[in-house]
Amino acid sequence: MGTPEWDDSLPYALWRAHQVVQRSVTAELESSGATINQLGILVHLHLEGPRSASDLGRRFRITPQSAALALRTLEQRGWTTSRPHPTHGRVVLHEPSPAGVEAAEDAIHRLDGVNQRLDEAIGEDLRKELVARLVIVDRKLGGPRDEGDLSL
Repeated sequence: MGTPEWDDSLPYALWRAHQVVQRSVTAELESSGATINQLGILVHLHLEGPRSASDLGRRFRITPQSAALALRTLEQRGWTTSRPHPTHGRVVLHEPSPAGVEAAEDAIHRLDGVNQRLDEAIGEDLRKELVARLVIVDRKLGGPRDEGDLSL
């Protein structure tokens, strides 16, 4: 039996909730054959437009090399395409292909199911409040995700 101080701590509660939600997301997305990280990158490319591996690394707080590996896998699946940046010669921009847009929209739809289950468990208002509060924690402890996100 754990100590009440540990069991009632915010980091422990967040870790436990993270484990449960990640299992739900993984189960929802596993039939796509892509990892959560790959689909997250694909969805953000679909929603935010072309990005470089460095942009994505900053956005997700991963190394550009990790982003590049995920992008290579997505391109091999035919879900992304790449092209040179129009003004920065060595920068390569990545964007979803038509098949990638379809996969991104499917992932968004599947995650809507996870959100619906969370709404059933805790209510939509509380879920939205938790998201807003966790964004504050993310920005205060993690810092800005990219140059355009300086709202600490």
